Amino acid sequence: NPGVREFRLNDYVSDSFTWNDGAGFLAAFNAPVRETADNTVLVTGTMSGIPIIRNTGIFAGTRNVVLQEEDPAPNTSEGVEFGDIAGTPTVNSSDALAFRAILRGTGVTAANDTAIYSVADYNAAPTALNYRLRLRKGLAAGTTLAGGATLISLGEPRINSRGRLAVLAGFTPGSGAPAVTIANDTAILSDLLTSDASFAIVAREGDFARNALGQTIAGVKFRRFSTPVLITDTAVIFAAGISGTGVTTTNDTGIWLWDGTSTFLIARKGDPAPGILAPGTKFNVIGIPVANSSGRVAFTASLVGVGVTPANDAGLWTVSQDGVTPTLRLRKGDKYNFGRTELPIRREITSIKITAGSGGDDGFARGMDADGNIAVLVTLRKGVVPAGQAVLKIAP
Repeated sequence: NPGVREFRLNDYVSDSFTWNDGAGFLAAFNAPVRETADNTVLVTGTMSGIPIIRNTGIFAGTRNVVLQEEDPAPNTSEGVEFGDIAGTPTVNSSDALAFRAILRGTGVTAANDTAIYSVADYNAAPTALNYRLRLRKGLAAGTTLAGGATLISLGEPRINSRGRLAVLAGFTPGSGAPAVTIANDTAILSDLLTSDASFAIVAREGDFARNALGQTIAGVKFRRFSTPVLITDTAVIFAAGISGTGVTTTNDTGIWLWDGTSTFLIARKGDPAPGILAPGTKFNVIGIPVANSSGRVAFTASLVGVGVTPANDAGLWTVSQDGVTPTLRLRKGDKYNFGRTELPIRREITSIKITAGSGGDDGFARGMDADGNIAVLVTLRKGVVPAGQAVLKIAP
């Protein structure tokens, strides 16, 4: 909605589904997400002019209260309600929402006070039919998942256009059969392909890492996972650290894709960088990826090796839909004519930046559109003199 102010401090937010006196003045809000069909913004924040016991909530760009602290928590026992609402929700273009909630009330302790909810339509009331409890700290993620191990921690979820989720979770050491240990107590969970909304393990600490063909890398296991974990309509994409045979600080991180059956390596620190002619040029630091709903992926990375200097030590790579092989699209040091054909203005690229960290239809800012076009911010120079910036569109 160009030119329209959607939120401002001291805005009056109203229409709580639960409380007649649920309205208040917006006192603070956190990072927003956007429902892309009509560009509605959603935020968590705090209200003033209202009792502190229910002064936080999730608000939509209509300035209405979507969910409010002290609302009863659906699909829990009587007396359990939502506590302080913070963090960042995730929303898709069909108005489906997911969020991590803090619970309080009857029977709630530090061992079971966090939950993941998915919402069929955030415009509707928080009923047991509309708000579904998906995971809860202190309970098992599934009867067979991780041997029935209970959850000890839950990250913030991400949603895709079909309302499916991906989330980083921790298992309680000693629970499950075989018992969870500190070497395998963290996993990425998703209901990407399940028909009953149950969760499957995408990847778990201690699992063998796999190469681009989906084959296990001998002696190499996942050691940690980074956030955000991205979910498209076809895959879960994640960054991870690894350890084991032949792993050093020069090759201990990478990006993987899970398609519901196996994991596939997209890029690994220390591997040869595709598209670079000079032999021995390798990925160094790999940036957070971005994806669209159909599964196209892009990422930036720095380079080390033969012929690499500060003038050409980074680039942008893309991965095609349903693919895992990166293609070099842009590199520091590339020279372009930014003027007209008859009056070229030749400039050299000195830095490359994309808006990363979204899986396509999750409400988060992203530098890739539904067709796979990528918006890239570059800085330029003419000779040795800085020459401003430009935004480029990189076609699929």
